[in-house]
Amino acid sequence: MVNVRLNKRRLRAVVAFLTLIGLGFGGVVGYEATMAQPNQVVRADTASTTLLQLGIPKAVIQTMLDNSLESDGRTPTAAGGTVNTFTVGDVQKLKTLSLATRTKNADGTYTSKANSNVADWLGSLDYTATTGGASPVVTNDVVLGADYLSTGQTAASTILDKGVPKWSGGDQYYTPTPILNVLMAVINSATNATTLDLTGMLSKVPTQSAYSTVHMATMALVQTNKLTNLKTLNLGGNRLGSDQQGAAAIDGSAYYLFRSNTLTSNSVTDLDLSNNDFTTLDGNILSGIGSQISALNLGGNNITSIDYNNGSVFSNASKSDGGSVNLAGSENLNVSGNTAYVIASALNSGGASLTLDDKTANDLATNQLASQSAWPGVSSAGFQSIAPQLSGSTVTTIVSQNAMAVTSNVLQTLATTNADALSANTLTSLADKNANAITADALSSIAANNATAIDDKVVSSVLANKPTAITSDSLSAIAQNSAGALTSNLVSSILEKQPDAITSDSLSAIASGSADSLSPAVVSQVVNSNPTAITADSLSAIAKGNGAALNADVLATVAKTSPDAITSTSLAAVAANNADALDATTLATIAKTHPDAIDATSLRRLPRRIQPR
Repeated sequence: MVNVRLNKRRLRAVVAFLTLIGLGFGGVVGYEATMAQPNQVVRADTASTTLLQLGIPKAVIQTMLDNSLESDGRTPTAAGGTVNTFTVGDVQKLKTLSLATRTKNADGTYTSKANSNVADWLGSLDYTATTGGASPVVTNDVVLGADYLSTGQTAASTILDKGVPKWSGGDQYYTPTPILNVLMAVINSATNATTLDLTGMLSKVPTQSAYSTVHMATMALVQTNKLTNLKTLNLGGNRLGSDQQGAAAIDGSAYYLFRSNTLTSNSVTDLDLSNNDFTTLDGNILSGIGSQISALNLGGNNITSIDYNNGSVFSNASKSDGGSVNLAGSENLNVSGNTAYVIASALNSGGASLTLDDKTANDLATNQLASQSAWPGVSSAGFQSIAPQLSGSTVTTIVSQNAMAVTSNVLQTLATTNADALSANTLTSLADKNANAITADALSSIAANNATAIDDKVVSSVLANKPTAITSDSLSAIAQNSAGALTSNLVSSILEKQPDAITSDSLSAIASGSADSLSPAVVSQVVNSNPTAITADSLSAIAKGNGAALNADVLATVAKTSPDAITSTSLAAVAANNADALDATTLATIAKTHPDAIDATSLRRLPRRIQPR
């Protein structure tokens, strides 16, 4: 009898080996997996049993050794572990158990990808549906669909010590021992692990025509609810969303077991379900994740709809300190109704911690923000978080239909991160409809980041509705960057309504960037109403930028009201750019009151007809 079993096992090994070569898998790995698989798990103290004795392929064990972490932060390989010595007890001590390839980043985080040795081996196993016993799948490699193997009725130690039971509490075991179930029991023995990384483990497991829930049924064997120390659970890239659910599924309980065992935890804070081909999130899938969740990664799934019941999970993850929800890749989300509620909940809770595609962000803003009556509402913080992604047409629509939604924080975010979404017409409309949103800082940022978004109409509207937004700094930024936004009439109006905005600095900026707005009348107005703005620097700047703005009368008044502005440097600048401003009378007056201003430098600039003799 023993020889018959041995011969059968050898035959299966040869067939598996040839098959793997034909499929392009690592033949040696497949051969080892089959040959190393004993008819019955070694009956020994579970903790001292090596994974090699259990039948786990060497390449898979090596993956664990190279990518898992012990309590001191070393990999088992670095700590001296080997394929021949790595035991179940060693797995129990791990802080990170990984069947993926993990790369440590500069910031201390890890990037995971499928490990080809693990994925190829699991993809090569026999998942053919059968009618054996009460389980939909019973092969030499795999037993799936047996509730007692998923829910914890059968402990991992029982499987590792005795084998895979045919039913709960029974004393009959499948022969040969299904190696997939043994691997899952090894995973479930990592009771001290805080991180379980199974990224891409099932990426090569093909969809089964006769068993449409193979990925979920396999992952359901991970008893997350029993791993009470677990904080991070990485299940990305395992094709879970490609499985059929509900009445369409051959094994209708697989999805239930997956969400009630693998996706149920009171300790997991970081859950990665990225790149799993999910198109919908129903009301049950995340029902077992507790309020402790702080990071939910659904990136790379083309999700189109999200059930209302997921709102609390999304908002819990978003509002936690450093939390996040990643929906990147779901550009076809129908952001209305329940889906809009879930996304709005996350935006309103944490805002910047929700990652959306640009299309989704713009669709949401158009649907929920432009319409004042749309449910659910998006708060100012939520609007602020998606502001960097909005297009100009979206912002224009919002300002046109619901300008009050644009707060000063929202505008500041747009100004600093997405100024190109602002236009002069949009800003003018905002200033007319919701002037309180406009601040001096926002104007300065817009001028610096999108100069064309500020023109004379914008400045005029802001001055009329929110004059305090026109300050020395914002005026300087506008003058330096937005050519044509200032006219002599506007500068004159600013002097009347917001005189403190006209300082030596802003006057110098106007002279250098928007000199045409300085006429003799305007400069005279400055000299008479705000003489402290006339300094040697600003006078020099005016002379260089628009010398015609200075005439003899203006200069004579400057000499009286702002005497410190008359220096040899400023006088030389005037002489070089508008010598006619220095007639004999003005020059004589300056020579008496400011003799130090008349030096060789300034004299060289004067026309000979008025130079002192």
